[in-house]
Amino acid sequence: MTQKIPDYIERNVIQGWLLGKSRDEIAIECSISTGSVSNIIKKFVDNLGQYDAETIRELAIQIKKANLTPKACAIGFRVNKLLDNIGITNEEEKL
Repeated sequence: MTQKIPDYIERNVIQGWLLGKSRDEIAIECSISTGSVSNIIKKFVDNLGQYDAETIRELAIQIKKANLTPKACAIGFRVNKLLDNIGITNEEEKL
């Protein structure tokens, strides 16, 4: 009988996957098998939905590539919306 993988390891697997790490990298970092990594990711994707999970992963990868944090992106988005609401828009966005 297999033991249930602790929740904190499952969270680390999902976090690694969202950051674009490979299955092998995640397995080594979490000290679990690559099959367990795949099963955890599959369960996450099934619960969330394939499209949403892939979209979230792509966003996380792009945020990381831009050397930003999710918090910085959220603040930037809010500022952009505030400026848009008062009629100040970026000229590039109009094109």
